[in-house]
Amino acid sequence: MKYYTIQSNQLKEARIFITTTVSEMKHIHLTRSDSVREWLVKLKRNTEPTNGQLIQKAVDEYNAVLRTKPTGTRVGNWIKQWEYAMTKGERYGIPQLMNGQWLRDLATAIRPLSDVLYNKYVDQADDPEKSMASEYIEVGKKLRQALDHSKGAPLRTARGGAFAADFAGTESIDSYPDAGNNSLQSRKDRDKTPHSRKRAGTQSIEEETSSSKRSSALQCPACGMRGHALPGCWYIFEDQRPEGVSLSASRVKRAMKKVKESKELTEQVQRLRLEAERGDTA
Repeated sequence: MKYYTIQSNQLKEARIFITTTVSEMKHIHLTRSDSVREWLVKLKRNTEPTNGQLIQKAVDEYNAVLRTKPTGTRVGNWIKQWEYAMTKGERYGIPQLMNGQWLRDLATAIRPLSDVLYNKYVDQADDPEKSMASEYIEVGKKLRQALDHSKGAPLRTARGGAFAADFAGTESIDSYPDAGNNSLQSRKDRDKTPHSRKRAGTQSIEEETSSSKRSSALQCPACGMRGHALPGCWYIFEDQRPEGVSLSASRVKRAMKKVKESKELTEQVQRLRLEAERGDTA
């Protein structure tokens, strides 16, 4: 009876949560006589985007990144955005990734920074092996290294490749020390980076350094790590975690346990997931 009572109360709370967060237009599917499971099945069936919509959204994100040219101190952020767009494009099989077109698009985007890389990627686009969409991971690594040396100062590079980071630097991936061995810059180099930027003396560099400090001041209430807020936590939201990035299993377990034990955190996570689903269907 103890466990039955607990489950009954939780199901009542679930009903209240669903009815208060679902739009009024969707309430027509919430028949009182149906169970919570039946509610969720109906809501998913009536709100889940079609495969065509997901493909179109991936295409739009891919084109949006290419329209934003990588310049100055924003190169590192641009590469992260491009890697994320390529990840989604590969997942949904967008046509821009076929026949080496993605390499030609990349070459055009970075041509203002390097004619050498432009010619290199145009040539690779005609190579059946090097033009495979899965090669974007290696291309991203080499692209970051090449632009790093061309600038003469180390860039703050992303761990683990693709991640949906904000151009303004409000999300920082450097706060994930367990994110595999894909880092292109040591912790010592990253600590030196703000000083080398400060010596450059430009206003834009100082603004970026200030933004980076504000980002590092963030602390996730779930995993306890600095540099990101709860919406950007890879330990809680696995769908945001780039493919190929391995995180500490013990830290994931601790983060999930903390969310489970905190009613406030549980509600925040549920709300964020619902908002993400609404964004996908928008």
